[in-house]
Amino acid sequence: DSMLLHEALKYPNLELVLGLELDQTVTRKCFKHFKTRPHFDDERVEWWFGDATKSLLLLPQEYWGSFDLVLVDLSETVTSFSVTKELDVFDALSLLMKPEGVLVKNEHYMEKMSSLFDYSLELFYDSPVICSQVLIFGS
Repeated sequence: DSMLLHEALKYPNLELVLGLELDQTVTRKCFKHFKTRPHFDDERVEWWFGDATKSLLLLPQEYWGSFDLVLVDLSETVTSFSVTKELDVFDALSLLMKPEGVLVKNEHYMEKMSSLFDYSLELFYDSPVICSQVLIFGS
């Protein structure tokens, strides 16, 4: 969402942030309620709106295997949707990474992460404001 985008854009060497959202509702609500901009005017930011199972197939060829970091904030249901007969959304997202890249997913997903990557880590932290959270890292 735009809150994460705001933090990512603080890095001056950042080349590209690719945002995939079902529609503009999330980005617009972040702007309305949290005052975070979607940075539509920043040439380093590229938004793709639509069904991820279709949008992923439309990404330029040069994007595949080019990202240092892939952050995934999808429900368990969406990550299991098929992009192709061989790949679900999660598998396809992992293909965006460079060989030394890192993929980060919120919520418990250790089994899937362990099956895709040589290295995986589950980080659990307690957030007193909202709830307990888990981040899974894979590389």
